[in-house]
Amino acid sequence: MKVYIAGCFESKARLELEAARLERAGYTVLSSWLKEQPLQRTGADDTATGTGEVTPDQALAYAGRDLRAVKEADLFILDTLDINVRGGREVEFGISLTRFIRRYIVGPNRNVFHEMANRTFDNWGLLHAYLRT
Repeated sequence: MKVYIAGCFESKARLELEAARLERAGYTVLSSWLKEQPLQRTGADDTATGTGEVTPDQALAYAGRDLRAVKEADLFILDTLDINVRGGREVEFGISLTRFIRRYIVGPNRNVFHEMANRTFDNWGLLHAYLRT
């Protein structure tokens, strides 16, 4: 089963561990953003940190890559445990709503659209336990 994990870039280290757990359980994780190095956007209002800069062309490439992965997934997992102001994970969740796939949230429902998830889990341990059943 192919899985896409959406979350804050600031949660990347924690989500990499969860992706590895899923892969050990036999899932294919499509979230290639988890393997990226932090990059800094060229806009002054962005809060991302890192060593490089993202050009508009690179941003479009990353967005296109991630949306293709969301469209390929059989299961979409949205991590809402951490908060940020950018909202990319919310766009990805919205794309998942256009498909007949399972959608799980780990963390609190933060907006009305989150009520459209098939299941919500308080933490990743509960999600992994559910997937084992």
